Amino acid sequence: MSESQTSGQTELPIQEQQYNQQIFLRNSKTSIVRSDEKNIQSFFLQELSQKGFQIINLDKSNSLFINENVIFYCKIETIEKFYDFLCFMNYCYNCEGKQYQIFYDQNQNPIYKIEEGKFYIFMSRKNIFAINSKGKEYSGKSNLIKQEGSFQNGKPEEIQQIDREFQQMASPYSEKIIIKDIETGRQLNSGIKKNIFQTQAVWCKFNQQLNEKDKQILSQRCWLNSSIIDAYVFFLNLENEKKYFNKNVKIRSQLQQILLIPTTFTSNLGTSYTLEKAQSLFQQELLQFQDLNWNLKLVYKCIGFPINRNKAHWYFLLFHLQDNIVELFDSLPSISFDDNLVKTLEQILQLGQCIRSIKKDFCLQRDGYSCGYYVCSFMQYISNLSDNPNLKYQYNEVEMRKELLNVIQEIY
Repeated sequence: MSESQTSGQTELPIQEQQYNQQIFLRNSKTSIVRSDEKNIQSFFLQELSQKGFQIINLDKSNSLFINENVIFYCKIETIEKFYDFLCFMNYCYNCEGKQYQIFYDQNQNPIYKIEEGKFYIFMSRKNIFAINSKGKEYSGKSNLIKQEGSFQNGKPEEIQQIDREFQQMASPYSEKIIIKDIETGRQLNSGIKKNIFQTQAVWCKFNQQLNEKDKQILSQRCWLNSSIIDAYVFFLNLENEKKYFNKNVKIRSQLQQILLIPTTFTSNLGTSYTLEKAQSLFQQELLQFQDLNWNLKLVYKCIGFPINRNKAHWYFLLFHLQDNIVELFDSLPSISFDDNLVKTLEQILQLGQCIRSIKKDFCLQRDGYSCGYYVCSFMQYISNLSDNPNLKYQYNEVEMRKELLNVIQEIY
């Protein structure tokens, strides 16, 4: 005789038990949410903080949540708490917001994903924000809408059809040209075109196109190009972000969070530029902060710019956003700043006139090629200051060559 029969009770089938439990939770949901209504936001923010998110309150209605590889803008008054019956009946949240997320391939090349709409927020998952209901997905790192409509758990409905239509718009089909011999009717261009020149291996890493020539530069006493320096900028930004978010939340407030801007920004300005052009290029580079109106002081303490002067020399500018100071790191004797460039950068960084300081507490270059190595060394130094504020600058070209070679080396 079974235990249930002994106790005089009839055991319900498992499916009926689960159904009754769901009905109970549905019926009790309203009272749970209402009883906690005033505390939902504080509970939500507390859980986010425990997940390692940096929380920035923009105003009474909007907050910014930042973690490694993700930025989320939240309309804080829209936060609701409910039970998810498809996720082991755990509770979760939903809110209106916008998410900027970055994924990386094995060579650390970024894949951007921007979504806007109503999100489910699952604290038990690694990627906690999943767009649900009506929303938008943008094309890569842009404001061009790729898909708009209904989303379910982060995926749009009819995703294959939408992707195919978008791909056709982005890459129009071009007809194949067939060339035939008039007399024989034989197709002349049916074979594979042979290149009489030897092809050079090319790869992408840290968002830069690289080749064997770049590796040769690092093995010889040659001038560094922008691809090598920008790959290192990307590498350091990833490392700085990783170090920052691996720290305890309380410790982070004491750290100097830094963002490095690739050389392409100032190079694309050219010699004759307007503030409007500079702002447009800067805002495209940092599209993820458009909802913040590019007020970077809320997120970073320092912004660094590796700069090429007249296609002949590399140097580095570091803006201290909180202290209104700009420092010039130059491996050649410098007596002045590029006044127009500094004023332009002050404006796009939303700073007043900065105190200008020329750093001189390091040895100067004694050759005609190593300025790029010095710039990379400067960037490495200021990145390491967050872990060791008392760190003294030392230039070691041999070690920097090894570091850069490791950064640009392709991973198969």
